[in-house]
Amino acid sequence: MYLRDYAYYDMAMLRFGPGAKISDRFYKRGDGTRAYFFERKELETMAAEAGFVNITCEYRRRVVENRKEGLEMKRTWIQLKCYKPKEGTQSTDEAKEVQPILTPLDLAQQKSGCSGSARSSSTAAAAAAEKVQSAVESSSSSASASTDSQ
Repeated sequence: MYLRDYAYYDMAMLRFGPGAKISDRFYKRGDGTRAYFFERKELETMAAEAGFVNITCEYRRRVVENRKEGLEMKRTWIQLKCYKPKEGTQSTDEAKEVQPILTPLDLAQQKSGCSGSARSSSTAAAAAAEKVQSAVESSSSSASASTDSQ
C-alpha cells in the first residue's frame, strides 16, 4: 500500500487562523472541510495496528514556487509504503525480502545520486526537463529543415 498525506508543520497547517483549530493537528477549513496533519510515529503505529508491515515511512519536503505571485511555499507530506503479509507468513522475515516500491521521484533521485531533499529532486526534474526540451527542439529543427527542402 502506498499512502501520501499532509504532514505535521506543512505550510497549510501553519496558515490556519486561530479559530480553525479543532484539536491537535486537526483543523477546519473555511469551506467546512477538515484537514489532519500526520506525524511519522502515528502513521507507522496505525499501519502496524491494521496488520501492515512498514517498508518505509518518511517525510517528503518540497518548495513549491508561485512565480506570478513571487511566493515560495514549503510543503511537507508524509509517505508510507507498506504491505499486508499473507496469512501464515512471518512478517519480519518477509519484510527483509520485499523490494521497496519505487515512485518516479525515487527513480529520479537514484539516477541523480541524491538522498531525497526537495531541492535535489527539483534539480533532477530540471535536468530531465532540459533533455525533453532539447529533444523537442532538435525534432522541430529537423522538421523545418525537411519542409524547407521541399
